[in-house]
Amino acid sequence: MNKTAKELFTKEDKANIRQAMLNAELDTSANLTVYIELNCEDSAQKKAQKIFNKKQSVKCDKKHEILFYLAIDSLQYAVIGGEEVINKFPDSYWNEITESFEGQLKKKLYKESLIKGIEITGRFLKKLFPCQTGNVDDLNEEIIIK
Repeated sequence: MNKTAKELFTKEDKANIRQAMLNAELDTSANLTVYIELNCEDSAQKKAQKIFNKKQSVKCDKKHEILFYLAIDSLQYAVIGGEEVINKFPDSYWNEITESFEGQLKKKLYKESLIKGIEITGRFLKKLFPCQTGNVDDLNEEIIIK
């Protein structure tokens, strides 16, 4: 019997991912969300953009949101950012995140691919989007597993 995406991640895995998210958001005004499912019938980019657009209904003061999307069986991923992220993140970020995800996913290291991607993102977030007075964590380190 095939496992579901939820069965592939233990409580400890989810706690480790959540901790990486908390660390990445520390000292920044950014918010991260992780969305995991088994398969992606479309391109990961299109699916992630659709999910991200739905998440935008959550009121956020700034466009510093980032969504990490992972389709396990499809070995697809996408990282989608709000308008300020897209405008400020340099090419070096997108190159590094691509290399990291592709390397880890080829080895089927799903949790590790997410944690490494989140860590890389955190480094850039701290430089580009430092924490502002009154910053509110709008999305609460959400991990969605379908």
